[in-house]
Amino acid sequence: MKNENYGKFKEDDKLKSRDLGEALGVSANDICSIDDWFANYLDRHLHASTFEKGLVYESELNELHNSIFESIEPLSYKYILPKLVKYYNISESGQLKSTRVARLLVLLEQLIAKYINELNVSYTPSEFVNVTKYCRDNFFVSPNGELIENILKINTKHKITTKSSTEEKRNIINNILYIITDTGFHHDIICFKKILKLITVEDIKLIEQIKSFKVKNSQGCYFLINIIFDTYLPLDNISEDFDIKRELIFWLDSSGGAKPKQSWIEKMLALKVKIGLPLLLLICEQIIEHKQLVNYYFNDSCYWGDDVCKRFIKSAQWTKEYGNNACL
Repeated sequence: MKNENYGKFKEDDKLKSRDLGEALGVSANDICSIDDWFANYLDRHLHASTFEKGLVYESELNELHNSIFESIEPLSYKYILPKLVKYYNISESGQLKSTRVARLLVLLEQLIAKYINELNVSYTPSEFVNVTKYCRDNFFVSPNGELIENILKINTKHKITTKSSTEEKRNIINNILYIITDTGFHHDIICFKKILKLITVEDIKLIEQIKSFKVKNSQGCYFLINIIFDTYLPLDNISEDFDIKRELIFWLDSSGGAKPKQSWIEKMLALKVKIGLPLLLLICEQIIEHKQLVNYYFNDSCYWGDDVCKRFIKSAQWTKEYGNNACL
């Protein structure tokens, strides 16, 4: 069954890759050469049954890459990078093989770093819309595949969303949010918080979308985030409302250890001033009411612990304990 997925993934990626290449203006010859390298990668990945074979295949693929690199146009680097990102995701997913092919993953990691850091591959906002569109349509999203992390690295390095029109920015962020919805399990909400940071007062439509954002697996941490966004705050406008709720999410996710840290206490005191202790306690009560969500059940007997949900509940419980103390 795992072996069948190689062909399924290759076919799934074929047309999406061609659409990306055409949107970026990459020549048909370069697309063909690059796609051949990725076909070779999948073949080597399938047959890398031992560590020693992985070493041999890593060397072969690296030489093939260097040969292609010398023959293609610099524009085509923009096509290679998102494919590397997508192939790293599927290679970390367990959908291809039950065991990780470590040396080939190292190769992909090194090449991704080369294109982002050394070659400084960047995109115009309209190009990045197409890159994120390509990355959002996935055969499978791995929780460990760093798909969103790598997309955000490119965006952060070149400040692409900062240079984007309102429509381009909304399309980019919506594509990234779609990947989040499609992820099987959420170990953390780091990428979601990074997206929240990208949203500004001008992004009214994005703010409205974020307030109703839900993931496919109905995991506890995002259920609690929905509770926060659904809470009525007596504020003047939607942007101010969003700013406070963003602060609440960041703060609730910051609990750690047996006792509150000073930074956590200072943020709690600041939020008390901004929305008042009664409303802060009400939000915390709603969170604690859903403490059963600390485990996400895949079926009747199998579950993973939702660490984000646990941190939210710990923050809520601490607030009930320390919230009335003005002299912490």
